[in-house]
Amino acid sequence: MIDTDTRPDELDTTDFIVNPARNNGINYAYHEVVRGKEARKALHAHDCPCCKTFYDIAGPPPPSMAPRWRSHSPESNDVIQKVSRHRVNFERAPTPPGFWNSEFPDTQAREEVRQQAEEMRRRRALEREAESKKFGGGRYIKR
Repeated sequence: MIDTDTRPDELDTTDFIVNPARNNGINYAYHEVVRGKEARKALHAHDCPCCKTFYDIAGPPPPSMAPRWRSHSPESNDVIQKVSRHRVNFERAPTPPGFWNSEFPDTQAREEVRQQAEEMRRRRALEREAESKKFGGGRYIKR
């Protein structure tokens, strides 16, 4: 029996699998070229490190002059979903911390890299959990 009330410290990325219902019946993540403006708008938007720096500097977009029917404050994910040119079904996994360091790390540096990797793993597990709890099914489902 799988425990459904796990703490975030106990969550792992392996607790979730790709939702075949949202992935054309395929149970693994893959990269697919999507053509057409409307089809690309339906994909999940994300930002690369360069774009993230731009979004941090530029801040939120100016308010629209169109009438507002309800009060809504755009969050960064909403802004990214509107304007990002980076769109995929599944984001690539980021490079592990310290991967590009060619020297042998000392004990303190190794421990710091290990902590960064653990934080990255927790963040990805929480993102997958949030995606699995979306109404109508997200990109991931819990095993």
